[in-house]
Amino acid sequence: MNTDFLKKIQEADHATKKQVLFIASAVAMLLVVLVWLLYFNNLVASTAAEISPLAAEEPQEDRSFWGTMHRGTAVLYGNIKGGVEWLGQALQAPREYIVKPPQ
Repeated sequence: MNTDFLKKIQEADHATKKQVLFIASAVAMLLVVLVWLLYFNNLVASTAAEISPLAAEEPQEDRSFWGTMHRGTAVLYGNIKGGVEWLGQALQAPREYIVKPPQ
């Protein structure tokens, strides 16, 4: 069965070969990213389980991969928002330029 499929691909035109290569690459990338996310989520959860007895009085946070990504995105959004606000204040500030320094 696999040899028939491979022979069909080998005998196909160049455009079909490109499509098969693109689809196979996309599937392989998705599998690698999925395995990495599952591993990383398990790693973060196991680390959180080790830390949780030490911090029993702290409120529970979502220590999964997606929870960490959500908190990181919130911090990043806050920093970008602060930068935009600072830039807006700098652009609206009165423009007082010293043309000639005092002597």
